[in-house]
Amino acid sequence: MHAVILTGHGGLDRLDYRTGIPTPRPNANANANANELLIKTAVAGINNTDINTRIGWHSKTVTEATNTGGAEGFEAVGEDDVFTNLIRYIEAYEIRPVVAKTYSLRDIAQAQEDFLSKSHTGKLVLIPPNGTA
Repeated sequence: MHAVILTGHGGLDRLDYRTGIPTPRPNANANANANELLIKTAVAGINNTDINTRIGWHSKTVTEATNTGGAEGFEAVGEDDVFTNLIRYIEAYEIRPVVAKTYSLRDIAQAQEDFLSKSHTGKLVLIPPNGTA
């Protein structure tokens, strides 16, 4: 598997593109209440969270869990309904993100530089080498 490894907080030099990374293997028995799955990633994007994690901003300022808040206000909609509708839109090609530029996974540092310049409209997309996940 190909991967970009964050080797520590800091600049773009802390991003290390590597090949030969062992592919994770799901463990269906990891937890009696939740099974694992492996998702093949064809493309990936970068966002402020990625950059803030790399520079260490989150670790300095986040004092509580970050997995709440986004779901608030949706109590009347069941999770299954939201997921089903989302899948329907994706399958019908009704959700179409605007892509500003694509990059090879090897060029993640340039993609982050371009992201920080804020001179683009749309998504910056990272594409792994063919035949890899």
